[in-house]
Order: sequence, then C-alpha cells, then structure tokens
Amino acid sequence: MIYSRDFAPSVGIHKDPVTGSANGALAGYFILEGILNSKVDHVFCIAQGHAVGRPGKIDIIIHVDDNKPIIKV
Repeated sequence: MIYSRDFAPSVGIHKDPVTGSANGALAGYFILEGILNSKVDHVFCIAQGHAVGRPGKIDIIIHVDDNKPIIKV
C-alpha cells in the first residue's frame, strides 16, 4: 500500500482527503520515471486522508496494451 497526500492551495484546496485524479497521475509518474515496469500490468492501493481524519483508499490498475499503459482509478 502507498500513502499519499494532495495539496492544491492555489485553487483553494488546503488538503484533499482522497483524490482519484492526483493518484492516477501518481501512477503515471511511476511508469514514466521507471519506478514501475511499463511492460507489465500492476494493481495496487493508495491510502489517503488519514492525516485529516478522513481516511480513504483508491485502487489503481495499470493495464499495458500494445506497450501503452492504461491507468484505471
């Protein structure tokens, strides 16, 4: 499990307790930076919101089709 936090103060979000868009982008970052192998599928969970008392979990699926990762949140 991965724990993440998302801040966007420039658009009025002090701390987003659980956000799919940020965690989907994080999955893409893992692929682009070579942290995860871009040739195989991955399934993992990201937990968020514990620091503000609003915990949640997001399942991430990275499916590779024709050498292109498809990220599902």
